[in-house]
Amino acid sequence: MTESPRERDARLRRLAEELGDAEVRDGTVVHSPPNTIKRIDALWVFVSEDATGEGVCAYMIGDTVVPMVAADERRLEQLVPAAQKLATLQGRRIKLLKLTAREEVRVIEPGGRA
Repeated sequence: MTESPRERDARLRRLAEELGDAEVRDGTVVHSPPNTIKRIDALWVFVSEDATGEGVCAYMIGDTVVPMVAADERRLEQLVPAAQKLATLQGRRIKLLKLTAREEVRVIEPGGRA
């Protein structure tokens, strides 16, 4: 069943209220807490492996696919149990990669300027 625009707006408002410091802008819930990492110098990513190659692991939150990527060790440790469960459910090997090369490819400014 498809939700009506009114139902969607109500769902987004509820989600924004649950997050606390969030608001709905142009049909999107915007949650902008302060960043807590001074500089991201490494990313950890969980990758599944099968006969055809590799793929980034992900999990679902509602209708959203969330890649299993961490920028700090606290978040990394939170993802390890989910990776173990995914490996068991899929019957696939899951590898944890640490990516440390950093190259700023593009800066996107507010207002759409890139």
